[in-house]
Amino acid sequence: MENIEGNLLRKMRLKRGFTQDQMAERMCLNRSTISRMENGKITVTLRDAMIWSQKTSNQDLLLSFIANADVIGDSITSLPTVVSLALPFIA
Repeated sequence: MENIEGNLLRKMRLKRGFTQDQMAERMCLNRSTISRMENGKITVTLRDAMIWSQKTSNQDLLLSFIANADVIGDSITSLPTVVSLALPFIA
């Protein structure tokens, strides 16, 4: 199974130039948790992804991903909802 969410997290982290250790420090997690998130071993929530995108200054990548995702989740059913949720992180 493809690890789309984890690949997105890794892409955001690497685009910012952070190591997994640096990302762990910024997210207040340990490095192994960062690795498991990026490798699809831990489910990534929308909240996790929003915080991750904020810490890496990659909110644009997250919004692009959400807008193009086939299945976003039960609580998000339209792009306006996604935008309203994400605005505090990109403002």
